[in-house]
Amino acid sequence: MFNSTNSNDFELPLLKASSGRDREIKQFGNKIVEDIIFHHLFLDKDHRSLDIEILNKLDGSTQGRVSANILYYFGIKGVNEYNKAQFKGILKNFSLYQGIEILEKHLNLDYPHKDMLVKIIQHLKSDFERREEEIDVDYIDQVEKETVKLLHSNKRTFVSDEIKTPPAQKTVFNGRENFSRNARIAVEALMEATFKCEVNHLHYTFISKKHRQPYVEAHHLVPMKFQDRFPLASLDTHANVVSLCPNCHRLLHHGIEEEYIEILETLLNQRHSRLIKCGIEIKIEELNMMYSR
Repeated sequence: MFNSTNSNDFELPLLKASSGRDREIKQFGNKIVEDIIFHHLFLDKDHRSLDIEILNKLDGSTQGRVSANILYYFGIKGVNEYNKAQFKGILKNFSLYQGIEILEKHLNLDYPHKDMLVKIIQHLKSDFERREEEIDVDYIDQVEKETVKLLHSNKRTFVSDEIKTPPAQKTVFNGRENFSRNARIAVEALMEATFKCEVNHLHYTFISKKHRQPYVEAHHLVPMKFQDRFPLASLDTHANVVSLCPNCHRLLHHGIEEEYIEILETLLNQRHSRLIKCGIEIKIEELNMMYSR
């Protein structure tokens, strides 16, 4: 049931032995390799399309051989009963994060060539982290612009704690699907916090030249990438958006568990009752696991 939308029913085709040819891997580098793997597994792109669209072999003379060699190195080859490339589009019904979770589950099964599966997962995780960083930077920029607009309008802000319909997914950044985030909600949360860090109001920051308020960043306490685990409630809600100084924000994204766990506990204790009103019930152990992945 290769293209099931239920990850529990998903069966991954068997990887083949690695071709051992890494010339193209070294030639193009990790970013291109990650794009090739993602577009083949998630976006249903064949070898010829990958050569043209990603490797810029526009005349078609390579006939897909270059991207094929990259995929073959990882054992991603073979055909199904319809004589079609069996890995092409195999994860198209899943988000990148869901796909990584599915592949990781196969590490615990009797699955051949796990060394290659580990490498595929590592490349997809690297791709995911890079895209998350890009999305985060874009979101921060949107929030800054919305802050300027809202402050200049002198409109009243309304912060409500209620269950809201989960946001729809939209395609951003090279075909990756991500749950949409409303910058207005983030600005209202920052204004409610009076532009102070909610870990500690005394944390130093600077004045933004764009809106002349202390510079803080909006952060979803329960990360948006886990929206699928809350099918009846939106994670993009005021109660789940916290105001953080840049240092605390980076710590949550890039710090070690021994340092960020205290921040998580502080923020969850502050927001626990509000999150429940919004249909988001979560314990510190589960939240910590979300950040430790």
